[in-house]
Amino acid sequence: MIKIQANEIRLEDLFKRLLNNDIPDESDFIEYKKGLNSLSEDLWKTFSAFGNGHGGIIICGVEEKRNKKGLTVDYKITGVNDSHKQEEDFWSKIRSSTKFKNLSWINNDSFIKKNINGKTLLFIDVKEALPEEKPVNIGSSIAESYLRHGTHDDRMTGDELRTFLLDTSLNMDNKVLKNYGIDELNEESINEYRTWLLKNSKLKHLAVEVDNKKFLEKIGAVVKDPQTGDMGITYGALLFLGNRSAITQVFSSFQLDYIDKSDVSNKRYIRRITSLIDVENVFQFYIRVMDVIRNTPQPFELNENQVRNDGDDGFVVALREALVNCLMHANYFLSNKHILIEKRMNNYMFSNPGTMLVSSESFFTKTESISRNSALSKFFVMMGAGERVGTGGTVIKDIAINNNLKFPELDRKEFETNITIWEVDYVDTLNDADLDNKDKAILKAITKSIILSRHEIEIKTNLTQKEVQSRLKKLRNKRYIEMSGSGRSVRYTLPIDDEQIIALSQKNTELIRRTLSSKNK
Repeated sequence: MIKIQANEIRLEDLFKRLLNNDIPDESDFIEYKKGLNSLSEDLWKTFSAFGNGHGGIIICGVEEKRNKKGLTVDYKITGVNDSHKQEEDFWSKIRSSTKFKNLSWINNDSFIKKNINGKTLLFIDVKEALPEEKPVNIGSSIAESYLRHGTHDDRMTGDELRTFLLDTSLNMDNKVLKNYGIDELNEESINEYRTWLLKNSKLKHLAVEVDNKKFLEKIGAVVKDPQTGDMGITYGALLFLGNRSAITQVFSSFQLDYIDKSDVSNKRYIRRITSLIDVENVFQFYIRVMDVIRNTPQPFELNENQVRNDGDDGFVVALREALVNCLMHANYFLSNKHILIEKRMNNYMFSNPGTMLVSSESFFTKTESISRNSALSKFFVMMGAGERVGTGGTVIKDIAINNNLKFPELDRKEFETNITIWEVDYVDTLNDADLDNKDKAILKAITKSIILSRHEIEIKTNLTQKEVQSRLKKLRNKRYIEMSGSGRSVRYTLPIDDEQIIALSQKNTELIRRTLSSKNK
């Protein structure tokens, strides 16, 4: 399943739950305010925190019940008075704030009034701000910028604010390094990069340039400093082609690691490739890791003709996209964080410093890209590493779908991004000794077909009606599957969210129509 770390609660789902008096707890994405007669001042701290994070929903008209120790034990819908005035106050605050009124997502749907069982509640749907809009601060001072930590909104410390500004800065790697030149670049890497460009008929004319300095100028590794007019190497060129000693002088936390921990009986690891010893720079690390990936047995799904759905290298392509994404979008300027690629027993995890600049939903379902490192991105694209810019997430998703593997997971943490790509399907990741082969057969049938009736499950698994009925009940109780519809229209699916439905839509339009239809019943 796609692990969505952004705003997980949709307004429509919240409305339904509140109408049933099923009030979800406060979380990273939900905040309650009593706001009986007016908007509370601390509401704007939450507004700032949600905008600086991954978004969230503020609900006014819900009171927290606390025990003697000050801990929240329950919530009560109290409603608000004079909702019209509170709405006017909200928009007045937005219009009077230069920061708030220029947020790209602010529109009439950002503030919603809803009658819930006779009580008026106010819903403020806060979206994550774009990188160039951050930090979302209160008033005129960026010191009044907040982050969401669990259920609390905390003002950024000086260190957090500096890190936050670094993490949301774009194209820093195309700036010219002072007092560094081509002597800091690795000659072996330069020559090997030439061989890659020779494979590209449109760029091979750059690679035949004999002089290294002219070659580096043509590929954009050496550029003119707009302030001084002097020629110099860029930060990106140093990272991609530099000598390790020079890189670590500029980027004190620079470290690239690939660690194979797929043998659980081994207390350490099977293999390690590290910039501490084995490679000099990002380019060499990419080459070495891809060599290992290509020579590792990969999972695949056979079609009806017993041919691999994605060809011989489908899964390798997914791993390549994740590796390029990790190296291309990492924030090398952050302290005390480094890149880690870890092969585990049944998955690969790609971790890089820096929060992904597009949302989780966009990464898997849209061809959208915001480049943190434009110089690094250019070097990778020129050598033909990866698909078109902005398509990496959709490629990873498509390969998982085509091979019936568990959906990739994207975890956007504070100043860190983790992508997990699975080598097994959803069923094989369930660590439940109570599931027997017949239970798993049902789950695998549903996984492959997305949505099935009971009769269809019987046909696909060769199980009796009685066996299927009892096991469907068992799997529902364990929340491994969901049931929708009634009577003859009952259908069974895995727990699935709207982002996954969008991601699956390219596989089978009719199945998606049925899934959406059954979810709405």
